[in-house]
Amino acid sequence: MTRKNSVVIFALLLSLLASCKKKEVKDIYALPPDWSGSLDAKLFDFDVDHVPKNFSFGNRNPIPILDIETSNAHCGRFDFQNTTVTVHPTKTKKYVTLKFFYLGKNRFVAINSENRGFFVIYKHSKGFFENFQFFFYPLSLLDEVKEGTEEIFIASSSSETKVETLDECEKGILEQQEIDKRIDEEFKQVSPDLAPP
Repeated sequence: MTRKNSVVIFALLLSLLASCKKKEVKDIYALPPDWSGSLDAKLFDFDVDHVPKNFSFGNRNPIPILDIETSNAHCGRFDFQNTTVTVHPTKTKKYVTLKFFYLGKNRFVAINSENRGFFVIYKHSKGFFENFQFFFYPLSLLDEVKEGTEEIFIASSSSETKVETLDECEKGILEQQEIDKRIDEEFKQVSPDLAPP
């Protein structure tokens, strides 16, 4: 075999390996393959009775694991007694429920029956209102989330959150969208050059 042939074969092998790597799609919603921790649930070390159960969130991209295909505002509900979180994609009849495990230090894992889901960090702040936020990250980033890591979405509620059910939450979202739409249309009529796209 000539040197030229060896170089060609080596280049083909490298190309083949590169294409194989491209086909290996990482499941971002799965536990890290080298993770050796435990999902043993710990007792809550914050007052769950003080946290509003219902929340809303917006998504920029589809979230297939939650049956969310379009960007919109959506609703969800925490059940701290049964340790579940349920998400209701807006304008659908779907309800997706995940089981969650509290790992301590305001950290959760929320997973479905296939052990796929999210790593969640809870933050509570006080200002004009009390704010409660749950940052949902891909489960594959468990123990890797640092300051600046981009979340999939943020579930938010405040001490002013009054809705009692997911249906009430969705109704509020749809009503607000109608109000926003009317304001945009009126703004276009008054000042078309400055209206939002």
